[in-house]
Amino acid sequence: MSSKTTFPIHITRTEKSRLAETDFDNLVFGMTLSDHMFIADYEEGEWSNFRIEPYAPLALKPANATLHYGSPCSRA
Repeated sequence: MSSKTTFPIHITRTEKSRLAETDFDNLVFGMTLSDHMFIADYEEGEWSNFRIEPYAPLALKPANATLHYGSPCSRA
């Protein structure tokens, strides 16, 4: 038995695409970035509010466990 669920995804397009400047024969991991990013909210065990937005910095809470516990790793 197969089930297929679709969810609405709101798309906000970037004002200036870098697509024409992209060298598809020389894509470098971590250096070649997309014009857009996918974002979703996770609350009470459920994903919601799916959207594609222009590439932008991520906002993180200062108490984020990655920041808190990741700092000892950089002191190696």
